[in-house]
Amino acid sequence: ICFTAVKVAVDQAFGAPIFSAIFLGYTAAAEGLGWQGIQARVSQQLPLLWRDSVCFWSIAHCVTFNIPVPVRVLWQDTARVYYGTLMSLRGSAPVDDGAPDRRSSDGK
Repeated sequence: ICFTAVKVAVDQAFGAPIFSAIFLGYTAAAEGLGWQGIQARVSQQLPLLWRDSVCFWSIAHCVTFNIPVPVRVLWQDTARVYYGTLMSLRGSAPVDDGAPDRRSSDGK
């Protein structure tokens, strides 16, 4: 259990923030928000997504290693779908970059 806790802690301290920042930056760039929009999306959503990741994956890993092996794959896939949905919601959240919203045709 101690080794698992160390792996989860290292993953959440180093891997999760980097992966989340790349994901948020990419989604902002794919929306055509520009550099200012990318920076705004990452700075506004990264702390929230990282908090979500720490809370969710810490518990999910504890569950994973305490359920029978035959159902682990189903559990892990279900967890990934849930967290992927959460990431998508964070990644598509509106940003406040001081510029008009470029996604609407009327500029409002």
